[in-house]
Amino acid sequence: MTVTAAVTADKGTVLVVGANAALAYPCLKFLLHEGYSLHLTCRTLSKALAVKARLLTGLQRAGNAAHKAASAVLEERIFVSALTLPASLEQVKALFASLQQRRLCGILIAAGMYAQTDALLSEGEPGIMHELQLLAVNFNALIPVIALGARELSAVKTERGRRPFIAVISSVAGVRGRASNYAYGASKAALSTYLSGLRQSRPELCVIDLRPGLIHSPMLQGRELPRILISKPECMVKALKKGLKHPRGGVFYVPGWWRLIMGVAALLPERLYQRLKL
Repeated sequence: MTVTAAVTADKGTVLVVGANAALAYPCLKFLLHEGYSLHLTCRTLSKALAVKARLLTGLQRAGNAAHKAASAVLEERIFVSALTLPASLEQVKALFASLQQRRLCGILIAAGMYAQTDALLSEGEPGIMHELQLLAVNFNALIPVIALGARELSAVKTERGRRPFIAVISSVAGVRGRASNYAYGASKAALSTYLSGLRQSRPELCVIDLRPGLIHSPMLQGRELPRILISKPECMVKALKKGLKHPRGGVFYVPGWWRLIMGVAALLPERLYQRLKL
């Protein structure tokens, strides 16, 4: 969709949780250009405002008069608020109540945290507490948003051929436990399992489980990894597009060739898998 068409289109509002995540930004640009309004949430209002400014600046830098004009219009279709996770059930209810006049039609969840398991183990008891925090942020804190969001979206009527959607950024780490990050992997495995059950129980929704592999982001800083396996954040858009085309959503690896890699890993016998240095 062209920028001019995006200005005139009005597909509804997408709630974005963790809008400042590196993997979320390409998806935000895509959704905005597809004619969706955005409600961005971050831990602080200043972070959400910074994401909004970055989106609008990107249009203005295009140098095209149409893009600059669109920037002024789209500014009114990007809303921001603070949401610190974990949030109370009442806070999440209040957030959805504030969206009732904006035709909520989708949710994108990119919030989360990462930590290497070996680093946590070296910290002793503080490391165990950090593991609990990791599980709380990556799974427990997201359930109220996903569950209440599913209830809100189930009552939404959209254009024919387009269902309300919930897209969540999980990880390939949730497919099988690895010595280097099994606490993180456990949190993502729980999240993906929850999404699978939600997809089955809510056939009226498009539930998208995005499972990125190694994507260039701050999460990879300081880690020695094969460059050939590292992809650009923009590949998230292709997976999201695919997900939105499927009425029920599904599981989408980012990039797609991670499906083969993790499929092999999942099929390896446990005794053989334990010999691998991962």
